Formats: sequence, structure tokens, C-alpha cells
Amino acid sequence: MTEKREIRSFRDLDIYRLAFKLDHEIYKLSLKFPKFELYELGSQIRKSAHSVPTNIAEGWAHWTIGEYKHFLIYASASIDETTVHLDSALARNYIPKEKHQYFVDRYSTLAKMLHSLIGKLKAKQ
Repeated sequence: MTEKREIRSFRDLDIYRLAFKLDHEIYKLSLKFPKFELYELGSQIRKSAHSVPTNIAEGWAHWTIGEYKHFLIYASASIDETTVHLDSALARNYIPKEKHQYFVDRYSTLAKMLHSLIGKLKAKQ
């Protein structure tokens, strides 16, 4: 039997923890892009990856379920945007296929977690 943790803040959410971890991994990855891409694709992927945990945290701070869902939907959209940037990085040979697949798999897991939470919040409304 797994022990349930008390959730007191957004930092206690598994979705936030995974999103935060991926944000930092993407940041490090983007710094290895060619110099001319640091402020183009590199900046875009850093912003979209950072938007995921930021929207999860911001949504937590709102008082209504509807507002919270709204921010989780933004986080989900940022996952899709980050995935497109990862596809571009792969197509331009900035990252190896294995690294691309690693991130695509983790972001897919995170998206499923977000959609599950959004569904649970809809049921509460």
C-alpha cells in the first residue's frame, strides 16, 4: 500500500516536481545548441519548458477550480510547444535521437498526468 502525502503547496504535486525537473534539464540541453541558436530556438525552448511548472504553480494560487483548470490547460499547451521545439532541435541535428525520445516520453507522461488532474477537477465542478 502506498502512503498518501499531504499536499500543502504546488511543490508537493508530482506534476510540478516532474515539470520543474524537465525545465532544468531542458535549460541545460539548450545551452549546448550552436551559439547562433542560443537566442532563437534555445530561448524559445527554455521559455516554453519554464512555462509548464510556472503555470502549475500559478494555477495553484487561484481560488477557484475553473481558474486552476485554466492554468493547467496553459501548462499542457506549453508541453506541446516544447515538444515542437524538441522536434526542431532533432531535425537540425542539435540533439541526438535518444535525447529527443527521452524528453518526448517524459513530456508525454506529464501531459497524461495533467489531463488526469484536469479531468478530476472537472468532476468536482
